[in-house]
Amino acid sequence: PIFLNAQQRENFKHIRFETGTLAQIDPIIFKTGTDIIDTTCYPTLQEIKSFLQAQSYISAIRIEGHYFESNKEAKNLLLSQKRSMAVAKWLITNGIECNRLVPVGFGDTKPLYDKSSPEKAKNNRIEVISAAIKGNLIGGEPVEGGGQPSGDPCKQ
Repeated sequence: PIFLNAQQRENFKHIRFETGTLAQIDPIIFKTGTDIIDTTCYPTLQEIKSFLQAQSYISAIRIEGHYFESNKEAKNLLLSQKRSMAVAKWLITNGIECNRLVPVGFGDTKPLYDKSSPEKAKNNRIEVISAAIKGNLIGGEPVEGGGQPSGDPCKQ
């Protein structure tokens, strides 16, 4: 398990840690229909980076991309993969070891809200999840967590 003391929790204004997942209070936003990260999200990404640096015993971090805009499953999956890789690349560029990151896409397979819900835009998201601690997988799931790998972040 991952524990944060009160001081550590106060240092994070854009993220919080909930049962193995880094929940972004401020979501990671991309330019519409692309995998280009909006610069307004850099404070959130900085906090994710700081958290991962402080918790170096987390040996695998799954970056899950979810995308629901079109009725085309293949397009949704591809863009979710590209977005998860974009986050991985940002983290690598900013000091996180590439071999800790597992970017995957889920496309439109794990919605949080129904398509008719006013909250449906929240289906488009990035989730950062602890997948292994000190080399041991968490929860018996494969490191990809059922998502489609986005590629090797160390080769991008």
